Amino acid sequence: MRRIGGVLQRRLRGRHVPVIDAGVAARILRGAWRVSPPACEATVDELKMAEPLLLRSGAGALAWRAIRERKDLAASKAGRRLHESFRLHALQHSVLERRIAEALAALRGAGIDPILIKGWDAARLYPAPGLRPFGDVDLWLSPGERKAAGRVIAGLAPGPVIDLDHTETAGPDESGMRQAARTVMLGSTPVRVLSAEDHLGVLAVHFMKHGGWRSLWLCDLAAAVESCPPSFDWERCLSTDARRREWIQCALSLSDLIGADLSAVPLGRFASPPSWIAASMLAAWERPNPSSLATLPPRRRPIALARVAATRWRSPLEVVYRRGLPLRDRPPRGGQAIDFGWRALKRLALPRRMLDRVPEPRG
Repeated sequence: MRRIGGVLQRRLRGRHVPVIDAGVAARILRGAWRVSPPACEATVDELKMAEPLLLRSGAGALAWRAIRERKDLAASKAGRRLHESFRLHALQHSVLERRIAEALAALRGAGIDPILIKGWDAARLYPAPGLRPFGDVDLWLSPGERKAAGRVIAGLAPGPVIDLDHTETAGPDESGMRQAARTVMLGSTPVRVLSAEDHLGVLAVHFMKHGGWRSLWLCDLAAAVESCPPSFDWERCLSTDARRREWIQCALSLSDLIGADLSAVPLGRFASPPSWIAASMLAAWERPNPSSLATLPPRRRPIALARVAATRWRSPLEVVYRRGLPLRDRPPRGGQAIDFGWRALKRLALPRRMLDRVPEPRG
């Protein structure tokens, strides 16, 4: 089914799609989040091949950390671009931290105290600013606070996006997650973040929701696992919901591909995850960032619509998550085609105002 999707995309777009070996990128990123990364064994040609993928996924700075002790790699054209990526992310880091402080001050002035999730909280796990870029500020609010918070954010000066919509936090114990939140400091600004257990669970579910298409997110999981304190409560992290537990275990098991130490993680049957899951993730790495895809054209231009729609062919892992299917030893037969057909039918048959209201079919 993956092959059918690739052929469909190439034919409808009318051009050849270059192949990038995601396995090379995974080897370059092995242990790159650690204070002392292991020696990188990639060749200059392999680095050149993996560089577009690393930059596109936001892992360019981490890759630079992995190769910087290798003079041949660091001095190569690809190595210099990775170094530039690290410098850029280091500058952006300070800009985003100011944005966080500004947003929290405004929201607390309106009586709203959100919990910051993902980006900045994940970046704190890395040895230096700029190694883990984040393009927006993710704030988790209770449903009753969103409208008021949206008005506050709209009144701020233009700057990095502040995202208030997060489904990854919709676990079986949301109230418990809020009560377990802790406070850390960003300069002189107190910031509420999730507990270590809940943070790791949210990172894992977010990774699965998007089919694992960003290699940087796998590094986040590896960094979070290796920073777990001795008192870490794995039962709390893995959730009481059976399906969410599987998603988290599966996501963590995939971090073995980049050398994460999983010796303390109770992976259950995902100690040896089905091979199709890793293959689906690596294939997703080789595809463009979904946010960079062209906007769907009007329905009155069917050929253009078909070409752009072909770029929205979801990976098997993303289809399994989106349709709420169990993680079996093989992907659901026809799952990608059914998913694509359903979304195409919605697009062509429903009024625009109803597109987001019709749920996707479940397994």
